[in-house]
Amino acid sequence: MDVLLIEDDETDARLVEIALPRYCRDTKFAVRHEHRLDDALAALSEASFDVVLLDLNPVSYTHL
Repeated sequence: MDVLLIEDDETDARLVEIALPRYCRDTKFAVRHEHRLDDALAALSEASFDVVLLDLNPVSYTHL
C-alpha cells in the first residue's frame, strides 16, 4: 500500500512508520513522508497513493 504521510514532526512521523507494519501485519507499506503541504501536493502530482495521512496540527497549512 502506497502511503503519503504529511507530518511536520519527525518523531510523530517515525511513530506512524513503525506502527503501520506492526498493527497491519498482512499489508506491506511504502511510506513517502513529506514535512510540508506544498511538498505533499507536489508528491501527489508525481505519484499515486492509496492513502494520505494528514497531520492534525499542521504548521505549513496556515495559508489554507
